[in-house]
Amino acid sequence: MNISKKKIFKFLKSMKFGLILLGILCLVAIIGSVVPQGRQEAFYLNTYSPLLAQLIISFKFNDIYHSSGFILLFIALSFNLILCSTVKLKNIIQKIKKFQLPPNQQQLKNPIYTTKYSSDAKIQHIFTNKGFNNINRISNSSEEIYFSNKNRIGYLGSWLIHIGILAIIICYSYGQYTFWSGSVYGVSGSSQKIEGTNYIMNINDFNIIYRDDGSVQQYITKATLKDKNGNELLSDEIYVNKPMRYEGYTLYQHSTGWAAKINIFKDDKSIGNEFIYDGTAYTNNEEFIIMQINHIYPDFVATKSGFGSKSNELNNPKILYSIFYGGQVVDMNIVSPNEDIHWQNFRFKFNTPEQYTYLSINKMNGKIGAIISSVILMTGLFLTFYLKPKQLIVKRKNDNIYVYGDYSFSSKNIFKSSYGSSNNLSI
Repeated sequence: MNISKKKIFKFLKSMKFGLILLGILCLVAIIGSVVPQGRQEAFYLNTYSPLLAQLIISFKFNDIYHSSGFILLFIALSFNLILCSTVKLKNIIQKIKKFQLPPNQQQLKNPIYTTKYSSDAKIQHIFTNKGFNNINRISNSSEEIYFSNKNRIGYLGSWLIHIGILAIIICYSYGQYTFWSGSVYGVSGSSQKIEGTNYIMNINDFNIIYRDDGSVQQYITKATLKDKNGNELLSDEIYVNKPMRYEGYTLYQHSTGWAAKINIFKDDKSIGNEFIYDGTAYTNNEEFIIMQINHIYPDFVATKSGFGSKSNELNNPKILYSIFYGGQVVDMNIVSPNEDIHWQNFRFKFNTPEQYTYLSINKMNGKIGAIISSVILMTGLFLTFYLKPKQLIVKRKNDNIYVYGDYSFSSKNIFKSSYGSSNNLSI
């Protein structure tokens, strides 16, 4: 490998390159959190300014976790962290092995403290007083050297931090790449297929609990999840902060609204009936006619500034509708429930509005992996800050005892503060 290739490889495995990639990944994650993902282009064109919408669509910010740029970024960061971790593990193993060897002359140059030798028990106490066990001894004709070490596992702390970060990034990226979201809504007694899955949701009941001041305290949906053959899988209550979970899918109580069932007649003959939700429409392609609910007012009031609702109770329900024929608006008005609407040879009639429940659904993989990765990361942090490797060396020469700390892993002697400022060790 020539010099230029070595430099490139060294940069690819460097912490500097990893931090650059991590910063870009954080920026991408922020964009993915701010910009709603997976919507139709019309959503962005209607929600944002023309320029911003075009930028979102052109750079695939609407599906950022499936973009080639995100995938390349993820692969590059994973490659960098794997290289860093591999090299780091090799160095750590060498440090651990070296840590167990007898002290060299460099470590025996500058003693922290000296004191007089009285007995071997005094040397033993120096070690046990600082929590060192398994004392090793080597001797020659002029001196004896005692040494012990502890917390060797602490060397693995920084390596586990690298592994934990790598695993979290992998789990996060995998979770975002495979993320799925959807929704289901309906009135009490309705049954809806959850699009994109093989499940059916039965809305058994929906209730709203109000506080004394009239504000909403809780939305509660009693629902049953079934498979495509109608077999019951799970039945439970869903409300805010208590979702329904099944096979990786999580169903949240999202919101509510109003819906009304409409009956359509042509020449006094029924041609259809179905629930229309606030803001949606009934479409009959054979007759080229569309009936749309613009808004449902449960307690209608007309003011100078426009239409509104005095409360959320069905005291004076009104429905604002529009009729389209051949793509053109042919009628628009406000009616009461059970009031006939006539247009040419068509007749429409809305039933009394009902509140419907709106459930949002998502599925994100990698959660268990992310939890395990977080445990690895926290373990690494604990080892790094609370189990620092320590070595204590005691040399007896003639009638003197010399105490040394370990210089092999830090230029600063970690025991100096433990022994105080005196040059004489008190036992």
